[in-house]
Amino acid sequence: MNILNDPVLGELTFDIWWSREYEITIFDCKKLVPLVIQTFDNESISDKQRDTFLEFERNKSSIISSIEIAILTYYKENFDANVVEDITALVNLLRIKIMSSDDMRELGFIFDASFDPELGVGVLLINESIEEVDVQDILLG
Repeated sequence: MNILNDPVLGELTFDIWWSREYEITIFDCKKLVPLVIQTFDNESISDKQRDTFLEFERNKSSIISSIEIAILTYYKENFDANVVEDITALVNLLRIKIMSSDDMRELGFIFDASFDPELGVGVLLINESIEEVDVQDILLG
């Protein structure tokens, strides 16, 4: 297993991808999840990926709030319009993924979801704005 001490992302290990544990509070739950940095064909971690992480850190509370609202909206529109306003028990954050892009800051949140146990939920952010909420396949490539 390779280890990299990145000046922005911290100590990362490489198995299938570069990752480290990351503490986040989402849906009023403090969680420790993998922070994954996607690279292909032995590419280095890019400055854009570091920028993505720094911008997320700077705007974390507003980004998390928008993700929580977006998942609740997605659930109501696609599964059950009569759901209670608290979706906390229905989703579980599995990992956060910083993707590889030359011109955009791409960040993904991958969730298990009891209302869609086979496909889960993925939230794609581009430049700190929600681009798409759908099954987690949108982020697994």
